[in-house]
Amino acid sequence: MAKPTKQEVKQGETAVFETKIDGYPTPKVTWLLNGKPLTAKEGAQVEMNAATGDAKLSIPKVDLQQHAGVVTCKLENPHGTQEETARLDILAAPLIATQLPKQEETVSGKDVTLKVVVRGSPRPQAQWFHNDKLVAPENVTYDEEKSEYQLLVKQPTVARSEGTYRVVLKNELGETESTPCALIVLEPVKLTKIVPTTEVVDLKVGELFEISANIEGKEAPKVQLTKDGKEVKFTSVEGTKHVYSVLEVKPEHQGVYKLTAKNKTSSEETSVTLNVTCKIYLIFAALESNNCL
Repeated sequence: MAKPTKQEVKQGETAVFETKIDGYPTPKVTWLLNGKPLTAKEGAQVEMNAATGDAKLSIPKVDLQQHAGVVTCKLENPHGTQEETARLDILAAPLIATQLPKQEETVSGKDVTLKVVVRGSPRPQAQWFHNDKLVAPENVTYDEEKSEYQLLVKQPTVARSEGTYRVVLKNELGETESTPCALIVLEPVKLTKIVPTTEVVDLKVGELFEISANIEGKEAPKVQLTKDGKEVKFTSVEGTKHVYSVLEVKPEHQGVYKLTAKNKTSSEETSVTLNVTCKIYLIFAALESNNCL
């Protein structure tokens, strides 16, 4: 049997393999693609001229994913078998099989990898863009087994890394571009207590009590203030600053106040214990009315 010739065929065209065979009795001819028999069911057209020994395989409308690989011609008769192989390479413009996600979230400082699966031959070259600026190639990799192009975003921050990413893929037959991916960099909660500066506050009836804190984070933290386990409302919230104040404290304001802030990435809390005592000149009257201890 003559060895079939390697074929390079563009996507959608017809691949043809031909060989000359000889043997007596006339051998049975089987064509295989990547080890699996090709039949009319798969679209293969097989021709055999026993008189001339010409054998021919035609595969119409070849597809890169379905047909690229090794074609084998196998001969069998009672005296033995023989095989010859030839490559079938499909030339195709880049085609994205798995797109970038529309949105990707990561935590500040935690590496994230953006991935896109692409078919194409010759292998497409990739150019990654961040906010329409070309990304340096040192963090770009290719996984040949998965046909996966990857961009590693190292130690991301909101200022440096957040924004829109896309990849353009090119070969000599054409080019394509991924859908954009919005990278969101989340930041852990940062709770900075302004006042009071101590964990325990001792006040007399009628004095001012205030809890004030700056609370930052991305996504915006959920903030809650409780007194002895029951939620109380802030007096004011302006941007990141949260304030709870009582202009004139009374004995019923005494207790443990806990300020909690949490988002997807982390949580923080702080607590203040408020003790309220009566002014000296009110002691006797207060004791009599049972309002103070």
